[in-house]
Amino acid sequence: MASVTFSPVVGGDGSTVTDGSDASTGLDAGGWRVRFVPALAQVVAVAQWLVGWVNAQVAAIALNVSAASGSATSASNSATAAGNSASSAYVSAGQAQTSATAAAASAAQASAVTGLPLPATPGAVLQVNAGATGYQLAKLASTDLADAAALATAMRRAKLALYLQL
Repeated sequence: MASVTFSPVVGGDGSTVTDGSDASTGLDAGGWRVRFVPALAQVVAVAQWLVGWVNAQVAAIALNVSAASGSATSASNSATAAGNSASSAYVSAGQAQTSATAAAASAAQASAVTGLPLPATPGAVLQVNAGATGYQLAKLASTDLADAAALATAMRRAKLALYLQL
């Protein structure tokens, strides 16, 4: 004997329909006259519940897809920002290298103009040995320096270095 129960869990009313001749559930012995249409109504109720459940699942999936898309956009923006930062760092490193090369070239030019050797101490502004002549110091003073204060500082240091070496 076959039977169908329309469970409330899936939208039914809990009723049971059988193909037997049971007076309360069967379709046989004329039971179809009172139970067939209500059984069809229960099939429709379960189908409506199922459609609602599927729609809720689709909405949840769409929400998750939207959130994932937002996360992907944020990740892409972060990757772009990181790339821009790396590019800026690379450019800054190149500019620093160019500045260091220019500073070394300027130091070499100053050494060639004054006839004085480059300072042996890294970072020293000026180093004059005890044998420096007045002509060499005058040439140093006439070297094209952009800032007069820098020239005065260089001359004070040269004088100090001269005193220390005497």
